[in-house]
Amino acid sequence: MKTKRTQRLRIFLGLSLFVTAGLAAPLFAQSKKTLVAKIPFEFVVGDRTLPASEYIVEHVFWGSSAIRIQTEDGPGPYGLTTSMLVQRPVHEAEGKLIFHRYGDTYFLSQVWLPTRITGQQVPKPKRERELAQQVNSRPQVASITARAR
Repeated sequence: MKTKRTQRLRIFLGLSLFVTAGLAAPLFAQSKKTLVAKIPFEFVVGDRTLPASEYIVEHVFWGSSAIRIQTEDGPGPYGLTTSMLVQRPVHEAEGKLIFHRYGDTYFLSQVWLPTRITGQQVPKPKRERELAQQVNSRPQVASITARAR
């Protein structure tokens, strides 16, 4: 009796694991998105200023809150920052990078993957907080469309 019960439990656990893995694989594939965007202006990420170029924007590793921004043509300038999850009310078909602008200085603010209601909010670097106090006004917002890769 104990052997039959143990055998049923093993079959149940095996099937449960199989179904869970089958459901998780597409979610993992969807979550591992990378964005590519042509940014036509110099901008700040964390403590680094990056030149205008085409960039790849991705999570450092799956499930991480750290974001890496690197030129598409390989080694070169890159930015690394942490982020926190934010939500928008509707899905949008395109990915977007949102920047705050003070005068001629742009700061990466948010990263949005296409068709998602959640995105990543980048913390304001010290330089942006200082500029915001100096100008004593809200930043202008610039949006760059990004494609999934």
